[in-house]
Amino acid sequence: DPDITWLLDYTEIHILAQANPDGRKMAEMGQSWRKNTDRDDGCNVPSSWGIDLNRNSSFKWKMGGSSANACDLTYHGPAMKSE
Repeated sequence: DPDITWLLDYTEIHILAQANPDGRKMAEMGQSWRKNTDRDDGCNVPSSWGIDLNRNSSFKWKMGGSSANACDLTYHGPAMKSE
C-alpha cells in the first residue's frame, strides 16, 4: 500500500510498552494509583500497597524524593531494582 509506505518512510514512530500494567488497572478502576500492586513489603493498608517504580531504579536510589515507609506514595522499595 503506497500510503502506508509513505507514512512509514516519513514518520518517526515510537512504541512504548506499558511499564506498570497492574497499577494501570487500579487507575482504570478510578483510584489514584501510581505504584505497582506489590503487597509483600510490609504495608498492611490495601489502598497503599506497592512500590513506586519511578523510584525503584538503581540511579540515585534512596536519594531524596522517596520514602522508606512501605505505605507511602513514594516508597522506593526494599532494594534498588527489586521490581
